[in-house]
Amino acid sequence: MGADKAHLKIEGIPLWQRQVETLASAGADEIMISGDPQGFWKGWTGPVLADDEPDSGPLSGLMMALRQAQFPLVLVLAVDMPAMTSAVLRRLLQEARSSIDGGPDRGVVPFRGNQFYEPLAAVYSREALALAETCRAEGCLAVQAFAARAVSEGLVSEKQITPEEERFFVNINTPQAWKAFIEGKE
Repeated sequence: MGADKAHLKIEGIPLWQRQVETLASAGADEIMISGDPQGFWKGWTGPVLADDEPDSGPLSGLMMALRQAQFPLVLVLAVDMPAMTSAVLRRLLQEARSSIDGGPDRGVVPFRGNQFYEPLAAVYSREALALAETCRAEGCLAVQAFAARAVSEGLVSEKQITPEEERFFVNINTPQAWKAFIEGKE
């Protein structure tokens, strides 16, 4: 991307702050940022979780959140998904909570088909920590692979992304994608 995505701005608001506000509006009881604790998080007083192993990618951030969470379910939202809304996240939380009534804690991971998941806009049970640690120990840092294993091991259920929901799951990973996203908002 060439820039820290967390600090790109939409209408003057950095993406990290926008995502924190989206999580809060979705009803998250506890919010943590996965990133450099020495980074610039103006106005943020909550926890900033550093990766415990450098170069472990998003899986490490997910692991740190699962370790630190005070609640049985952890809602995850990547900073590079600026179109995500609190309403979509609330639906994910509701689906995860309905799956745990009377049973073990389970998360929910959005699914596009063809085994393509959105593992960084998902809900995980803290029980998924052991699997994340196993994946990393095996050298598999891909969150797609982690999500697929979590589904196969019954730690999360799949939630099919509808055609109407596709626009909320857009990832911004290139300057061109960022430009297209911003131009689409104007």
